[in-house]
Amino acid sequence: MGLLDIFKRNAGSALPQAQPQLTADEILEQGKAFAAQGDMEAAFKTYLQAAEMGDVEAMHRVGQAYLYKYEGAPFDLKKSAEWYEKAAKGGHISSMMMISQCYLAGAGVPESDEIAKQWMERAIEESKRIGRTKVIESATKRLNDMADAKRSMRALYAVAVDMGGIPPLQK
Repeated sequence: MGLLDIFKRNAGSALPQAQPQLTADEILEQGKAFAAQGDMEAAFKTYLQAAEMGDVEAMHRVGQAYLYKYEGAPFDLKKSAEWYEKAAKGGHISSMMMISQCYLAGAGVPESDEIAKQWMERAIEESKRIGRTKVIESATKRLNDMADAKRSMRALYAVAVDMGGIPPLQK
């Protein structure tokens, strides 16, 4: 009987069962196995468990699940940003880039161009440290495009407000 079978058998049990103590990495692997089998609710629960144990890859996956409303998770920008930031603080480069975007857009966190820039710069530095050139190129482009994108978004929003399609921003 594999770890996945033990977990499934004991997951619904009301009484605690004696089972082997699993590491966060093993629990993350269980989540991947559940996802591969199409059991997204179990996948999300195991990712969340591994994330709560400190696994940064699981933290990133939980952030993704809340943002993209998959793996059995509800859409929740605040929780998504919280998990991305935890993973980013743990050194997860993709999470650094995602939390940067969250701060840039004010999605789940207060809008802050400065914090967004700091996270993107940290992603670039960490990518340089480990030699991930494609990530460096992508992050550098995003960092360079941030100011232009922000101006464009504000201009489009202003046009929509002027046309009466949406209410003006409340500050």
